[in-house]
Amino acid sequence: MLFTPLSRVGSEVARHRAGNRFEKLATTPLSRAEWLFAGTLVNAVVIGLAAVLLLGLVVAVTGARVVLGPGTLLLVPFLGLGVALFCAVGALLGSWAESQDGVVAASNAIALPLLFLSETFVPRSMLPEWLPTWASPLTYFSRGVRGLTYAGEPAGAAGVPAPGGTVLGDLAVLAVLAGLAFLVAARALPRTEN
Repeated sequence: MLFTPLSRVGSEVARHRAGNRFEKLATTPLSRAEWLFAGTLVNAVVIGLAAVLLLGLVVAVTGARVVLGPGTLLLVPFLGLGVALFCAVGALLGSWAESQDGVVAASNAIALPLLFLSETFVPRSMLPEWLPTWASPLTYFSRGVRGLTYAGEPAGAAGVPAPGGTVLGDLAVLAVLAGLAFLVAARALPRTEN
């Protein structure tokens, strides 16, 4: 959900810029937002299928029991919005980077710190007080998904579930961030090579 959209969309935009494909796109009725939406949709399907495959593998190997409920359906918008957000960031990287290699380096430089400093693997209680985890969009994805899928320890114990937030609140923040990033990225996509 994080690495794939950043590097795939970013590399694709950089490759299209290098091959002057955006000039060809400008001659079609397809808008930049439609092009980005199509790329986001492809990534969402690929990542959704990978998530289902991984879940099936976990159930088959570990014998874990998956409990489906009404809240479980909220995983779909979390995944879709997360993919949309990071596809947009990838498109921005592809629009600004000099090459595909630059996009890959930039996406790794963004994704690796986000992964470990956004309450994904490390609970807030173990991170420095001054670290603004609220500034990371991945924090809202991680908190929301954890809130939907984890029914273990009470809030605050070992940093699980998200302190101070609600699943719907996290979803709303993620939706706003994804929408803003998508609009900025669609506008930043080149129309022609100058």
